Amino acid sequence: MKKARFLTPEIEDRYRISCINEDLEESLRHQGFEVNSWGTVEAPAATEMQVLHFQDNLNAASCLAALLQEHPTAPRVKIFWANLNTQPIEANKEILTDYAADVLAEDWDCWILWDPLSVIEKYHEGHVRFMKNQVPST
Repeated sequence: MKKARFLTPEIEDRYRISCINEDLEESLRHQGFEVNSWGTVEAPAATEMQVLHFQDNLNAASCLAALLQEHPTAPRVKIFWANLNTQPIEANKEILTDYAADVLAEDWDCWILWDPLSVIEKYHEGHVRFMKNQVPST
């Protein structure tokens, strides 16, 4: 697998980045979500949700910043990209504010997961969506 293009040794050290060997769909299922056949997260009925729309990656980064203001993450987050050849990572949450445009521009689609039961999805057709499952999976 390849590393995300924006990751340098300095960024990896600063944000304590580690490569993770997790499957996105399994990680989402663990948090009580499913993935639709077209690749978006299906939110259960008991989910808190907020959707913002964007026109380009810079605007998407602004949407991400707005969502993070209202829905703070855990200290560590997991980041997955649609390209299965790009290594998913776990990093300190500050990477999302300091490198939001780079994180989101790495690929068409991106998912950011953290506990408890939360995900932000950037979908290439123009939305950044926060979801928090209120009911853990069984």
